[in-house]
Amino acid sequence: MSLCGQRTTRRSLKTAAVAETVICDTIASASDSTAFRFAGYEKPLRATREVFFATNNTDSAVSRLDVTLIYKDMDERILDSRKVSIENEFPPHETRRVEISSWDKQKVFYYHRSPVPRTRQATPYRIRICLDAALLKR
Repeated sequence: MSLCGQRTTRRSLKTAAVAETVICDTIASASDSTAFRFAGYEKPLRATREVFFATNNTDSAVSRLDVTLIYKDMDERILDSRKVSIENEFPPHETRRVEISSWDKQKVFYYHRSPVPRTRQATPYRIRICLDAALLKR
């Protein structure tokens, strides 16, 4: 019995033009206030905290944000909503990382842009963050 090498590479492959789609990372709609921009939201399946970035687009320092978080399933049905006050220093035109406790106490939901968990008993969701009020720093 003799062993022969086998060629495993493909010949005559051509590159194809692929349209590049850029996914906007913003989690607030364009119709929402432009005073603050919320982006970079993350909450994996087993996480007890939710993390996102808030950018102060105003010329004033802000010491507190009051926001409404709306959680929706992939069919846009509302799962839950809550109001949160965020005590933090937000200098003008700067971004700060915000960390809040998770709404998902049973740890069965994951943000749809987070890594897909191995378990089939997890549900993806979307989120919208709406600015209700910003307390200017004196």
